[in-house]
Amino acid sequence: MILPLKLSLCCCCLFASYLIAEHIGFSGILAAVAAGMTISKSGVIRNAPLAMRLRADSVWSMLEFVFNGLVFIMLGLQLPVIWTSSVIQADLDPEVEVWMLFARRLCYLFCVTDFTFYMVMANEENQPSLYEKTSP
Repeated sequence: MILPLKLSLCCCCLFASYLIAEHIGFSGILAAVAAGMTISKSGVIRNAPLAMRLRADSVWSMLEFVFNGLVFIMLGLQLPVIWTSSVIQADLDPEVEVWMLFARRLCYLFCVTDFTFYMVMANEENQPSLYEKTSP
């Protein structure tokens, strides 16, 4: 079978599982993740010829980059709407003030940033460097 056709069928399998699950009334996202895990566990890509593995790696890297970009674009488009509705709700509620929204957000931001920084640093201490020689 031609390599691009195999890769296209692999992508179509994930999309088809999403559509079928949505049509039945289940979660399409979970179905696509389960299909991807099944494909990964079955070793379809791992046992494929080298040319297909290289092409699949580049295709998945490109798709990952595009979808990450789309997620951030969608978040950026929704953020002003979410913020204005939060401020409107804060104005309507006499118990909440707008400065409390800022303070809570900053506290959350600092906590998450610190936690992420410490987890990355702890993980880097346990990982060998790419530039160090390792003995076999």
